[in-house]
Amino acid sequence: MVVCVSNDLSSALSIVAPLYNLLFVFITILLFIFLFRVPNITQKIFILPWQFIFASILVYVVEQIMTVLRQENIVIIPIHVNGFFELISISLFLFGIFLQFEHVQSLPKRKRN
Repeated sequence: MVVCVSNDLSSALSIVAPLYNLLFVFITILLFIFLFRVPNITQKIFILPWQFIFASILVYVVEQIMTVLRQENIVIIPIHVNGFFELISISLFLFGIFLQFEHVQSLPKRKRN
């Protein structure tokens, strides 16, 4: 366990912030699970973009776990590896948004409103 020796608020926040991020992401994952369990009886719900956003959040979880493990000196991973995870996460998120945009554009004009 990392012990905060300094009284500096910023160093204390840098230690606990990844742990709080994981807690909030865990709550978000539970909400996604509830979203994916909603019955799709009419097949009118376009859920594919949400699946890409969910994958983006899972990549973020892996990145945060690696950050916590690095802070605890359990694993030695170069800091630039986080950039690759962020690139993947942002790409999945943007792809989900573009899928939703194309889906809305393909709907007839009367169904958009």
